[in-house]
Amino acid sequence: MCLAHLSIEYDDGKQSTYECIAINVDGEVKEFDTGDPIIDWINYCFWRKDQDIVVMCSSCFDHWFMDGDDYFDLHFNKKYAPITKAEMFNMPNGEMMHLPHFIAKKPMKTVRDLEQYYFEKTGNEIQIGPDKKDEPVKPKEKQKNEKHQYYWD
Repeated sequence: MCLAHLSIEYDDGKQSTYECIAINVDGEVKEFDTGDPIIDWINYCFWRKDQDIVVMCSSCFDHWFMDGDDYFDLHFNKKYAPITKAEMFNMPNGEMMHLPHFIAKKPMKTVRDLEQYYFEKTGNEIQIGPDKKDEPVKPKEKQKNEKHQYYWD
């Protein structure tokens, strides 16, 4: 297991200048760079599932969300129901970092909204969260028009 550093590349102060999500693992940088932060974050999540790394997020994530109104951080509980800001503030210290979260934009509110957006933009179906049996599933290699599943521990 090794430590990785995750960042959003953009010009400070301008959310609209988004370039990519980049992760540095032992000096090697991998970029998720479709130009769409929602798609890039989902792709990062698929990739991350199979990595034996501990991820530290750069402060640029918080800055990026504050530097514009187009995107927000959408948090879910372990059953993939949306969490309100009040629920977030009342959670024990550190609990939030273990819950699934995604980059989203209005009017997105559910994992189904994210799945539909991903399909519309890429032509690939995905499943975010557990399957119907509530069992964890691993993502498959990305291929056009193949359904992918993603489950956050």
